[in-house]
Amino acid sequence: LDVHECAAEAFLPALFLAFEGDEPQELAGKALSLLKVWDCKAAPDSVATTIWMSWFHTLRDAIWEPVWSGAGASPEGSWGFADENGWYPPVEVLEQIVREQPDQAMPDRRDIPAGDALDALLRDTFRKALHDLIIKAGEDMRGWKWGRFNRAKFESMANVEELSKKDIPIGGTVYTLSPGGKLREVESGATFRFIADLNSPDEALVIYPGGQSEEGSSSHYAELIESWVKGEYIRLLCYNTPEKIPKGNIESETILNPA
Repeated sequence: LDVHECAAEAFLPALFLAFEGDEPQELAGKALSLLKVWDCKAAPDSVATTIWMSWFHTLRDAIWEPVWSGAGASPEGSWGFADENGWYPPVEVLEQIVREQPDQAMPDRRDIPAGDALDALLRDTFRKALHDLIIKAGEDMRGWKWGRFNRAKFESMANVEELSKKDIPIGGTVYTLSPGGKLREVESGATFRFIADLNSPDEALVIYPGGQSEEGSSSHYAELIESWVKGEYIRLLCYNTPEKIPKGNIESETILNPA
């Protein structure tokens, strides 16, 4: 359930330094002010999270796309499980470029900006990110809350759209322990949460937003989604024989008879 944004903590100081001595326009100034007081928690009601994610991926594209195009390559897809990788080097490489010394991070890449050129790129990509957010969500920053963009979708196991549950605001990003997305629908994450003491399996706590039965008419089909979003748990009924199940816990029985 940890939605602390360690990546933001690493990159934002460089952005703040890039704007020192520069007079940002009104919107950029407000956005920077929000980021400076942000606790780096990617909560659904956080506007700063949206600004950070929009800027960071704009910056990432601006750094790496010229490298690819300069090599005559147009990669598609991604090199890893998460599509946010986008065939880019790991985030740690970009962190070294932005925070340390670009000429030492990738000494054979003369087309990667350094010094004042890098600071100018940080500022330009920040302005572009804000412009993109205006196009997506309007000029009122109060409408830029992260939950507006970071919305979970629980896909039906049978790919039946009517049985899918979507547009559910959640926290987290692709860089937090509790995973979210990057300004678009979230379709993967820590679905099943489980806390157990193996000495007392009957005391195990779990949460799972859906069931495996795909019984759309069941009252239990999606009843745990809200609890999952809130980070709540329920006790797992774990018995090694049917006789141990308390009668009060039995809602119905299904008897399978051989044909």
